[in-house]
Amino acid sequence: MKKLNLKRMIKEMPFIDKAKLIIGDYKKQDASKGKERLLTSEEVDAIVKDCQDKDQIPSLNRLITLYNLCLFNVMDIQNATLLLESKTYLIQMVTIGAYYNESKKELLDEVLFMVEGKTDKTSKAVRNFLEDELSQKDKFKDIGFFNYLTLEEKMSDRQPNLLIQALYMRAYEAYVHLSETIYMNSYIQEQAKIDLLGELQIKILEEGIKQKAEFEGFKGFLKVIDIYKNLSEEGLIKQSDYEEPEFLELINNKEEMLILTEEQKSAAREKVRKGMNKSF
Repeated sequence: MKKLNLKRMIKEMPFIDKAKLIIGDYKKQDASKGKERLLTSEEVDAIVKDCQDKDQIPSLNRLITLYNLCLFNVMDIQNATLLLESKTYLIQMVTIGAYYNESKKELLDEVLFMVEGKTDKTSKAVRNFLEDELSQKDKFKDIGFFNYLTLEEKMSDRQPNLLIQALYMRAYEAYVHLSETIYMNSYIQEQAKIDLLGELQIKILEEGIKQKAEFEGFKGFLKVIDIYKNLSEEGLIKQSDYEEPEFLELINNKEEMLILTEEQKSAAREKVRKGMNKSF
C-alpha cells in the first residue's frame, strides 16, 4: 500500500487536523512510554513550520497546554477515585461491625430475659456473665448505629454514631473532590474541542465516573443513611447540634448535596484557567 506524503499534504490541512495529528502523536508516545510514535520527527517539524508560517503557533501551544493539563487532571481523578473507594470501604466495615454488635447486644438481652428469675447454677452463671457483658458499653459505643443515651435523655435526643458521621462526611468530601475533578476534565475537553484522552486515560475516567455513581446510589451498606433519614422524618433522632453539622443535611437532602453548585463549578473552571496561564 502506497504511503501518503504527509509532509506535502500539511500545507492544505485545516489547523484542527494538524493539531489532532500533534496531539495524536503525544498520545501514542504516552501510551507506549516513548517507544512508538504516530508521526516522524520530520513530519512534526513540517507541521510546526506550517503553523509558524500561518501564525498558528499560539493556538497550537494552547492545545498542547490543554493536553498536559488533561493528563494531570486524569491523575487527580485516579487519586480521587481511590480516595473515595477507601472511604466508602471504611463505612462498609464499620457498618458491618455495627450490625454485628447491635445484633449481639439484642441477643444478649434476649438470653438475659430468658434466664431472669431462674435459680439453678447454670442460669445464674449465664446471667452474671451477660450482665457483665452488657454493663461494658464501651464495647459497643464506637460501632453501634447510635450514641448511647443517658437515663435523662429521650430517643429523640440521640444522634447517629459519631464515628459513622465522621466517616460519611469524609467520604462525602472525597466524593465532592472527585466530582470537581471529573467536571474539570469535561471543561478541559470542551476548551480543546478535540479528544485529548488516550485509552489509559479513558479507562481511568470511566472508573472515576463509576465510583462516583456508586456513591450517589447509596447502595449496599451505604444505604444505612436512609435508615437515619426515615428516623429523622419521624422525629426519632436529633434535629440539630450534630457532631458533624453537615451530616444532618446529608441525611435529609442528599440528592441536592450530590450536585455541584455553580460556585464549585466556577472554582473548577478557574483552576483550569490558572493552569493555562501558568503554562503560557
